[in-house]
Amino acid sequence: LLVLITLETTSLSGSQRIERPQTILGQGTLKSLAISPSRRHIASVGSGGTFLWSLTTGQPLQTFPHGKDFLYQVAFSGDSKRIISIGTPKTTVWNIDTLLPEFILPGGNGSRVSLSESGNSLILRRPQNAQVWNTTTGLLGSQLAHPDIRAIDMDQSGRIGVTVGADKNAVIWDLTTGSPVHTLEHPEPLFFASLSPDASKLVTGAQAQIWIWDTSTGQQLEHLENTRYCE
Repeated sequence: LLVLITLETTSLSGSQRIERPQTILGQGTLKSLAISPSRRHIASVGSGGTFLWSLTTGQPLQTFPHGKDFLYQVAFSGDSKRIISIGTPKTTVWNIDTLLPEFILPGGNGSRVSLSESGNSLILRRPQNAQVWNTTTGLLGSQLAHPDIRAIDMDQSGRIGVTVGADKNAVIWDLTTGSPVHTLEHPEPLFFASLSPDASKLVTGAQAQIWIWDTSTGQQLEHLENTRYCE
């Protein structure tokens, strides 16, 4: 699979249109890519491993080997100095300058991973809980006790998280303390959870129903039936 990135400028001189050349990035089967906050690099992960590219030229700069790891998500740290390669059985935080792994963290479970906007906080689903990791220090923060988690999400700041489980509950968490803020009960098992960008609202989804909640009060705002959730 190839990723096609088009850098385009338009000059209106009569009907004339000028476009810059396209840049094609491709190594194996692509799963995810990210642009560094510094706007200097692109990182991609897939069947071929983790790759670092120049955003300006589109040229490959470095390959980070992963052996037989299955990779499915990639992100940069907020300072653009680290690449976070998320996979199974492990998650690796790479130092771009030394080209060496700084930290080896537990792997996620399929799509059950969520990153803060800065890339400095990571929440991973584990068998009996969800774990919050600092990708800058490699230290484990909060552990959110919620068995058989089906979905997780984290707000952009990395301070609020949500887990939904087979127990039909959605739990809103304060990730700085690891304490539950609200437990939201549902009539059937949940498969989906998503926080709004400002974390003021939460959407939870079952097989054919969707609920919208106020995260500060835990009050239900809306209930939609005969819907189809999409993960």
